[in-house]
Amino acid sequence: MEVHRMSTAPIITIFVRHSEGCKYKGDEFARRCQCRKHLRWSQNGTQYRRQAGTRSWSEAEQAKRDLEDQLSGKPVETKPGDNVHYLRESIDLFLQDKQVQSVTAGVLGKYTRELARLQTYCETHGAFVISGVTRELLTGFCGTWETAYPSSYTRSKVRERVRGFLRYCYEAQWLPRIPALPKINVDEPPTMPLTDEEYKQLLDALFVANPRRWDGKTSTQGITVDRRAWLHALIQLMRWSGLSIQDAVTL
Repeated sequence: MEVHRMSTAPIITIFVRHSEGCKYKGDEFARRCQCRKHLRWSQNGTQYRRQAGTRSWSEAEQAKRDLEDQLSGKPVETKPGDNVHYLRESIDLFLQDKQVQSVTAGVLGKYTRELARLQTYCETHGAFVISGVTRELLTGFCGTWETAYPSSYTRSKVRERVRGFLRYCYEAQWLPRIPALPKINVDEPPTMPLTDEEYKQLLDALFVANPRRWDGKTSTQGITVDRRAWLHALIQLMRWSGLSIQDAVTL
């Protein structure tokens, strides 16, 4: 074990995006104008860009050095062969792991959507590698949820999924610890099963109010069954298993 600076950092270039009317327009490396400076680099076949957050070339140089430190891994205790894990790559590997676990398409879609938001937020705030995801950054990210997820119950579920990703990164030894996420106080009761009275009202609405609607036979999986008995069995399955109708009918 030794302490050293990683040598895998990409080459970062400062360039300028000129405003209309700038006399240096056409020269993206002009140092003397007061247009906004940006940083550009490539890693593993993907090109990245971010604002340097300044109009000064010297300040852009400092931003470049800070980013080089982040992408190379600041002096830490490492083992030979360790490398930096980009946030984008970490998310891709996590999603691949979920696919191997055969999670449903719906669950995978939620992870994909929410981690894409995490990536966008982190990169907008200058964090491109997983080790740059801090508690402070996550607090700011969680602060954007109320608009995207009005329900506190939904926000609590999103928190669980984001924390699952961070736990995966910790277990892969890409993070020294799991950064804390703000707790979500659920201020609404979860959906509860039907009471006996509500269940009776449901059956009455189906079979008493429409006595002839479910008469006759139906064929499922090559077997002919009584439609009324089939529907009643389906409803009982949903009631006692908690399955959605989409999952229940597949049985």
